[in-house]
Amino acid sequence: MKKIIDEILTDLSAKPHDDLEKLPFGCGIYAIYLVTDAMLPAGCFLAESRGRCIYVGKAEKSLQRRDLRIHFTDNRTGSSTLRRSLGAIFRQTWGLHLVPRRVPPRLKIDVRNFAFEEDDEQRLTKWMKNNLKIKTWKNLARLDLKQIEEGLTEELKPVLNLTGWENPRKEEIKKLRAECRELAREHG
Repeated sequence: MKKIIDEILTDLSAKPHDDLEKLPFGCGIYAIYLVTDAMLPAGCFLAESRGRCIYVGKAEKSLQRRDLRIHFTDNRTGSSTLRRSLGAIFRQTWGLHLVPRRVPPRLKIDVRNFAFEEDDEQRLTKWMKNNLKIKTWKNLARLDLKQIEEGLTEELKPVLNLTGWENPRKEEIKKLRAECRELAREHG
């Protein structure tokens, strides 16, 4: 597996996708990088991750659908760990307003997760599109994506992945997200 991880790391070192609409279809791995000149709130711990991978994930069906339609789309915070973590980190500085996540059937409230009011969702999406870059690896050989995701997480140590490595920011991020869940519950 180490050899495969090394090969994927080489593939991921290529130029990031500039156009989210042109992400590949098909299953694979994606790595989200914080650009080196990312606009961050003063004192934000993400500054130490500029130019580095901040999140690794797997797309079981389609890299384009998973990344473009979930992570980089308004009103999808409730379905995206990446968006929930970023929103929780920026919530106080940006003054983001929380709401409970609504899920089918009939848009019932999901109190386990949270989302943001529409204007705040749009602000988060715009920030993500301007400050994050995505790199992908398409799984043509149908290898075990879970093993690959775990290997890459251990190797890259992305700050927003809370499992798979000894993340020194894990408890801080979990606490911020828990605060958001509680505020969303109060709002709902």
